[in-house]
Amino acid sequence: MAIDHIETKTGKPWRARFYLKSGRRVTKCFQRKVDADQWEAKMRVENSDPTFVRKEPIRFSELCLQFLKYQKGELQTSTYQKYEGHLKKYLLPVFGNCLVEQITKIDVMNFKTEILELELSHAVKHQVFSLLKTIFRRSMEWDLIARDPVQAIRAPKKGRTRMEYWSEVEAMNFLFRMQDHPRFLLYLIVLNTGMRVGEIFGLKMDCVDFGNRLITVKRTFDQKTLELKDTTKNHKVRRIGMNQVLVDALSKLSQNDLSGFVVNREEMKCHNPAHIAREFASDCKKVGVRKITFHDLRHTFATQFVGKEGSIHALAGILGHSTTAMTEKYAHFTPEHAVKNAEVVSFGVVKEQKVIRLHAVK
Repeated sequence: MAIDHIETKTGKPWRARFYLKSGRRVTKCFQRKVDADQWEAKMRVENSDPTFVRKEPIRFSELCLQFLKYQKGELQTSTYQKYEGHLKKYLLPVFGNCLVEQITKIDVMNFKTEILELELSHAVKHQVFSLLKTIFRRSMEWDLIARDPVQAIRAPKKGRTRMEYWSEVEAMNFLFRMQDHPRFLLYLIVLNTGMRVGEIFGLKMDCVDFGNRLITVKRTFDQKTLELKDTTKNHKVRRIGMNQVLVDALSKLSQNDLSGFVVNREEMKCHNPAHIAREFASDCKKVGVRKITFHDLRHTFATQFVGKEGSIHALAGILGHSTTAMTEKYAHFTPEHAVKNAEVVSFGVVKEQKVIRLHAVK
């Protein structure tokens, strides 16, 4: 059960989602949020089981075990492990032995206050509390509990983290100094496509179409399990165009071996994508460029794309974002682009110039 604000051409920006007991998801869009709320409440009543009575009280720790059991197949490995960590470190020490029926809204508010006082990033605080909300919401949908004490309580704000990226000059200098290095191709691909590190490690030659100059992104290399998965992060296949730089670089690889990976992990001496962050930091230091994270290379591609008049909608498709809302952060483009756009609208007093007056002819 959730209400989402989405971009739509139908003029109905509020989407309500409801999970039936069979597990099937039902969605409906509305023009007003109040209508979406009312529809969701109606669906909850119509699909509730009046005979549902829990025989034995359930503890929060047991609820969490059920939640992890049902969610394991639906989540990315990294997300699942993050959930396990947040539960063990923050939620179970507070609520673990509590009976779910005895957890009140005051208990939840006190927990929120305690989380806000911890020396954690805004993102982690938001994640921990959102996980608590998700556990109760899903447990309600699965008829594990009859009451949700977190429903009307908002999660802490995520806060804004500063996004780092290189300028065009910095990126070009880095590539020039790394052109003879085994990891050069890896850096070249991410700076020219914005692909995720797992997607690059999972890219094979059968997904490189030189005739149409396209890369098909349909696999990812899991950083936790070290397994190749025939799916992407959002379970969607997407296609990215190749510029001439990439065409020239990839055409040097063996096109006959379609099972071969584009990026050779043996040559890079980096078998795990999770270790590339450390290797990239070392490479930045060696060649003397400003240090950013490897994921910031993806930000570099995105900011340069927008700065060179690329559209947000096109960028969302290239990066593999589910909605353009995730891509809107790149609308705060480079300083150079901001200065350029400052001249689009210009109000002010024009200096007085010499005017030749024309006399009317009598």
